[in-house]
Amino acid sequence: RIGTQEFPAESGRYHVYLGNACPWCHRVYLTLVLRGLLKPQAVQAQVAGSQSQSSQGTQQPAQHQETDRPGSSLGSSLGSSLGSSLGSSLGSSLSSSQGNRQQGHVSITQLADDPTRARRGGWVFDASDPDPVWGAQDLWEVYDSASPGFKGRCTAPLLVDKVTRRTVSNESADIMRMLNTLQLPGCTSVDLVPEQLRSEIDALNEQALDAMELRLSRSRFLLGDLLTEADLRLFPTIVRFDAVYAIIFRCCKRRISDYPHLQSWMRDMWQLEVPGSLDQVRDTVDIDAARRSYFGNLFPLNASGIIPSGPTAADLQLDQAHRRGQGGKVAEALAHVRDTSAPVLSRAG
Repeated sequence: RIGTQEFPAESGRYHVYLGNACPWCHRVYLTLVLRGLLKPQAVQAQVAGSQSQSSQGTQQPAQHQETDRPGSSLGSSLGSSLGSSLGSSLGSSLSSSQGNRQQGHVSITQLADDPTRARRGGWVFDASDPDPVWGAQDLWEVYDSASPGFKGRCTAPLLVDKVTRRTVSNESADIMRMLNTLQLPGCTSVDLVPEQLRSEIDALNEQALDAMELRLSRSRFLLGDLLTEADLRLFPTIVRFDAVYAIIFRCCKRRISDYPHLQSWMRDMWQLEVPGSLDQVRDTVDIDAARRSYFGNLFPLNASGIIPSGPTAADLQLDQAHRRGQGGKVAEALAHVRDTSAPVLSRAG
């Protein structure tokens, strides 16, 4: 785990491989955004400097510039996303270029899902977003490089240590919890898993649509009026539901558009902002590309390969006003916060 002697908590040391269509990857991406781990290093350095100047005699370790960067299953519970897959935002495509994705505390690569090119697991690298760690051609090569002789499934998300070139974790729940506790210069103070709510967050994974609708009729978020990890676990399912899951998995008689509180909550989540972050929540998934991926690649469920014309991202009207309480849309003002007075950690050199 990050934060141990084996995997120290250092800025610039870790890299995450993500796939747009995959809801488990999406959870990790959301955590990176809301924790401020994708803010550019220039912004982070400025914040760290101001924190150092305002501290009472406590010097913050300076960041070191990084050098020598080498060149799915189905579920029915609502908290655990339906479908594993094989990744625009409304009115625009995913905003981060491959270069920008390397500038945060944790760097990321967006994989392409192409079973015709992948040797195992479906995930490959496109020229627009190549592998910055091993220069691999597909995710199987990453797994084999990090763990020679690896025989299991080559799944995403995948978190690796760029310094030791080893795998840290490929379990989304573990990665989310590690990223939530990672405290580095310029990060938000958001705590997605407050200790007093941990058991409730875990329990929500077993609840269904109707129960979630009832909860959201009473509060802005799933566990009250403050954002938690439970919301991040649910959002990837809900935002894909009408465009993908309700059609290809035939998993429910009702759509999200038939649940007024879930629908408005989905729009609320979509519109959250983290000032200074390279990516916002709206940038973490390309709904139309995900729809093409599911219908084009899940051959047992869609042997014809025909891709429906919708619902599209535009049809979901994600930018429409949600009217879910006061407090604006800046995520840090709508979440539990942790004590940020503890010393920050240095950048990997």
